[in-house]
Amino acid sequence: MLRTLISLLCAAAFGLPAFAQTQPADRSWIATSNQYANMLIDVVFKYRPEFGTQQGLSQFDTKASQPTLANEDQERQETEAVLAKLKSAAAEKQQEDVAEDLQIMIRRVNLTFKRQDFQRAHEVPFFNASQMVFGGLQVLLDEQTPSERRPAAVVRIREYAGLEPGYTAITEILKQRISEQMAKPGVIYPARVEIETEMARNSNYLNGIAALMQKYKLTGWEEPFAKLKTQLTDYDAWVRATVLPKARDDFRLPPEHYALDMENYGIDIPPAQLATMAHQAFIEIQGEMKSVALKIAKERHLPSSDYRDVIRELKKQQLVGDAILPFYQEG
Repeated sequence: MLRTLISLLCAAAFGLPAFAQTQPADRSWIATSNQYANMLIDVVFKYRPEFGTQQGLSQFDTKASQPTLANEDQERQETEAVLAKLKSAAAEKQQEDVAEDLQIMIRRVNLTFKRQDFQRAHEVPFFNASQMVFGGLQVLLDEQTPSERRPAAVVRIREYAGLEPGYTAITEILKQRISEQMAKPGVIYPARVEIETEMARNSNYLNGIAALMQKYKLTGWEEPFAKLKTQLTDYDAWVRATVLPKARDDFRLPPEHYALDMENYGIDIPPAQLATMAHQAFIEIQGEMKSVALKIAKERHLPSSDYRDVIRELKKQQLVGDAILPFYQEG
């Protein structure tokens, strides 16, 4: 599931009215809305316990994600079951605010499914394993985290390394997911600059984990972390050898990808139409700039009335410091 879905639902479930607004006199709808949101959140936390830890729920501290394709499929099935319940509730008479929240949750889940389907069909993902591990541990090693919760970070290290029963090394899972996508025809690879930029930070993540473990004087972490560090280093080498040579040299993506991104922000205009609108707006603004530039060039006896040349001339006469306020006061 996408991070946007998680953050949106968590806001509702923990008493923050993230959706519709209502009068202070009647806030009973919030509890009802949260009950529906919690149905989705429970599935998210089950498969992504790190998000439960972020919300201060200690029962998730000694668990770690296992993002296998099988687990993702199971998460999808359970989310679809919840979605059916939400749709059933939405078909019944509800308080106005609850009805609005239900529609928002339904739309958000449907969009998440659409994005997931597109990614599975068309994209090779770039998973930064070191960043994922650091994020899962940092929340337990934060100054605001109660000291009694911090030892769970050692357990989570062992789980990420595949040293606990029932856990596979996170790097092996991510390699498999990437390889599965690479085997599909006509897939889109991640941008080269994205991979190189992200991986350049990975030594900092690994050093940061060790520093935090030492800062809070945790014990028993050195040996499993050494194993995990080797796995993460080998994973980066694998990405450089396997994925990076096929990476894209630009950020351009298929129109369907942009359409999903815009839908995520509530924009339902097709990308081609939006591009046409933007181009037309640019032409209109450019025409206005030409008219203004012609007037300025004439008044100031500038050698060129091209708006680009006029802008360059105006930049030479910028107001700075104490001269700004008097200028506007005189105007």
